[in-house]
Order: sequence, then C-alpha cells, then structure tokens
Amino acid sequence: MNKLTPNEIWNEYQSLTEYLNEHDVYNIVKRNEKFYDGRQWDGAKADNIAKPTMNRLQRIGKYQIACLSSNDVGIAVTSLLGGQEDNRLMRIVADEVKSVIEQAKITEQARLMIRNGFVDGVSYSLQTFEPDFETGQDSKGKIESQIVDMTQVYFGNPYSNIIQKQPFIIIALRQYVGQVKEEARELGVSNIEDITADSDNNYDEDNDDKLCTVLLKFFKVKKKIEKEDTVIDDLTGEEITVKKEEEIKTVHFVKCTKSVMLVDDTDLEYTRYPIARFGWENRRNSYLYESPMTSNIVNQVFINKCYAYAHEYAMKSAVPKIIYDQVKVDIDDYLSSDMIGVPGMDTLGKFLDFSKMPDFSNQIIALIDKTGAEMEKNMGVNDAALGNVKPDNSSAIIALQEAAAVPLEIQRQNYYEMWEDTVRNIIDIMTCAYGVRVVLNKEDNMPTAIDFNQLRGINYQLRIDIGSSAQYSEIAQMNTLNSLLQGQYIDLNTFLEVCPDKYIPQKETIKRANQERLEQLAQAQKIQQGNNI
Repeated sequence: MNKLTPNEIWNEYQSLTEYLNEHDVYNIVKRNEKFYDGRQWDGAKADNIAKPTMNRLQRIGKYQIACLSSNDVGIAVTSLLGGQEDNRLMRIVADEVKSVIEQAKITEQARLMIRNGFVDGVSYSLQTFEPDFETGQDSKGKIESQIVDMTQVYFGNPYSNIIQKQPFIIIALRQYVGQVKEEARELGVSNIEDITADSDNNYDEDNDDKLCTVLLKFFKVKKKIEKEDTVIDDLTGEEITVKKEEEIKTVHFVKCTKSVMLVDDTDLEYTRYPIARFGWENRRNSYLYESPMTSNIVNQVFINKCYAYAHEYAMKSAVPKIIYDQVKVDIDDYLSSDMIGVPGMDTLGKFLDFSKMPDFSNQIIALIDKTGAEMEKNMGVNDAALGNVKPDNSSAIIALQEAAAVPLEIQRQNYYEMWEDTVRNIIDIMTCAYGVRVVLNKEDNMPTAIDFNQLRGINYQLRIDIGSSAQYSEIAQMNTLNSLLQGQYIDLNTFLEVCPDKYIPQKETIKRANQERLEQLAQAQKIQQGNNI
C-alpha cells in the first residue's frame, strides 16, 4: 500500500468541501445558527427602525430537544450465543460501558447533539482512546468522546449515509498553530516550521491568521488474522483446537496539516469507525441531513417584519399630531416642536387642528398569530403536545400522549440508533485497547479481572437494546420476574440468576438452601414410592 502524504489528504478534503459548497451547506448552517441564537436581523439594511425578534424557532427547538432528551436512555447488552457464561460476561461489559458513558459525559453530549441536529440537520460524536490516563492498574488509558460539527465531517462517498461502509472519513479541526506545533514536538515531527496558519472561508473566525486546519483521516484496510476454534474430532470424539486464518477490515488512522504529517498510518485495530451520528431528516442519496429550521426561516422573517411594522406604527402614531397654519401661527409661541406646519390650512380661517392616524389593522396581528401557529404545527408542535387539549378520561390521556410523540418518532429512533452506535464503538475500543483490567462484578460485588481482548469480534454477536430507561427499570424487571415465578414459568434458581443483587444480596446462600430442599423432596419421593411398592 502506498504511503499517504499530507498533500493527497488535503486534496481529498478540498474535493469534499466542494460537495458541501454545491449544496450551500456552510451558508445554511451559519444562517440557522444565527436564527436559533436570536441574531435574526444580522445583515439586514434597516438602521432607522426597531428590530424586534420573536424567536419562535428557538421556542420550537427547545421543546423538541426536551421531548427527545427528557427521559434517560436505558441500555441492555446480551449475547446472541445465549450461553450463561457469555451473558454473565455481557453484564460486566454493560456495566463498564455505563461507567464510560458517565465518565466521558456522553449523556450530556447527547443532549447537545440533539440541539445541533435540530439547528444544523446532523451532529456527530467521535470516540477516542487516551492511552496515558492513569487507572491505578497495569493497563492504562480511558475512552473519551467529543462532539464534531457536521461541517467538520466529510464522507469519502458523500452519496451514502452509511458510516461503516465509507471508504474513508475525514474530520477537519481548526486549531491554534502554537498548539499544533507543540503536539508535533511531542510526536517527534522534524519539519515543524512548515506548520503555518491557513485561512478557511467555510468558517467564521476572528483569529484566522492564528489557526490552521488539522485533518484526521480514518479508513479501513484488509488484513489476515489467525484465529483458534474448538471442534470435535470425528474419530476420537475429543475436543481439539484448530487454527484458521480469517480476513477482516481494521480501522487505520492518519493525522496531518496541509503540509506536515503529524501521525503516520496507524492501525487502531478497531473494526468500526469510532463515529456516531444523530440526524434529523436525511436527504435522498446523500450523507447530508435537513434541519427543520431551514424551510421555516422565511416564516420567522415574516413574523419579525410584521412586528417591526407594528412597532413603527405604534411609535409614530400613538400621540395625535398638531397641525398649524404657518401663515397665522408663529411656532415659537408654542412649547411643543413636534408640530406639522401647513401654509394655508383651509378657507375657513382655521389655524390649529389635531390629526390622529387610523387604527392599526388587527388583520396583521391575526396573520402573525396564524403564521406562528402553522409553523409550530408543521414542525410537530401540535395542540396535544402543548397541552391545549383537555382529555376527559384515561383512554384520552393515553391517546394524547401517543399523538404528542408521533411527530418526533423518526427522530427518536435516530436518537436510539446514535446510542447503539456509541455503545458498539465503546465495546470495539475496549476489545482493542483495554487489555486485562480489574472491574467490579456487581453480581457478587467483587472485583474481577477481565481480559477484554477475548471480546474481539464479539460486536457481531451482541444484541444492544436502546430505549427509554423506564423500559429497563429495575422495578419493571422485578414485577415481571415475580409474575414469571408465581406462574411457575421459571424456577427459583433462574429467578435468582437474573434478579438485581440489591434486592436479594445473599443469592448463593439461598441457592444452596433451595438445592438442599429439592434434594430432600427428591429423597422423600423415593421413600414414598418404595412404600407404595
């Protein structure tokens, strides 16, 4: 394989920015961000009038963001192989994943990703491994996560939105030149002086002369690995270990500026691109996503203009104007200077009058309210969602809850998909970078040494269920388990195996007592059968 050069990667980056420019993505994102933040008159040539901003878009956005992120996400990881030992290991892995999510603040990042998805159309997160983090064990390092804006992510095939099937993915970061040079020194780069500032017209920056673009390129390369498998010998019937060769694709990584390679081609050994995405509405045959704001900005502009007209009318016509005859009245004789002079008012000799403009049309106010209401309705904020409908029975309450959730159901599923990708990325990084670590086994509340290397390739044998945490709450689990036990669909040992530890802490003692009871019952049955004979 030919060695990649900074110039080749830079040319790929420039080619992909042209694709975004063709779809006017940079300008759309800049405009959407301004309108969401409330800078809705930015650039307008209207210096002599008031600029009221009735930010309906932000109100709608905050409501929809709250709807999607109000409930915590529940995560359940199980093995498709179904073995008891495999599921025990998966429970330990699931607990470690939750620990990573907590430490890396991924839950907080997920809420911000929803906000960015609403405003920009899509948002990404990048999972990385920090190898020097001290853990107090022989194996060091921790998993981190950071949000990446959609204008920083470039797919090698921009006509497909499937992340894991991309030929490569480039992430462009704008960083201070001094920081990049310091990193280059730590990495042992020789041509540090070639790291210079470069301008990028795709971003609004105040310190453009102090920044440079750093490109991260991820791509997959095929390689052969040797794998051991256990089979049964046809002749002897014994288990034997067989070595076989498999071909897999692993993720490689390079990092460079426009002219300097910071990190050469490195095999991360991941099987997945460590990127997760939350998108609002996907464009057909493209990796780009549409924001609900984009098509409704014109409505927001109309509302602001109408309020500006109303404001100007109120300021100029609230007080009646004095009209006087310049021929008959000397303005200096009056205290007020806010008068209108007219030469020869009428033939009747009237020299002073008052003028009041007609009332402002209520149709304008009604049109403003109608436009805002229709905009909210079109963006999924209906009367049921806002609580403007009063249910009269329990069935109506449930129906209203379902009706309020329907407009955001596609986005909710995209949100869950983002979480599933994040969990799979975390497990993938664990298998390649964690090594042997001591983790807490919550089943017996004891530290357990786990070789995370044994999970390599297990991503394809996992079932990851994502949903509202209420679906996976311990109370719901206990109610279900109690019903199964009372209905004799499961035995006591199975009940104890899956029951959360904090409800029944002395599981092993209860299992032994139950086993002794079963043996005594079996012995008594044998004696009874003997007596009957």
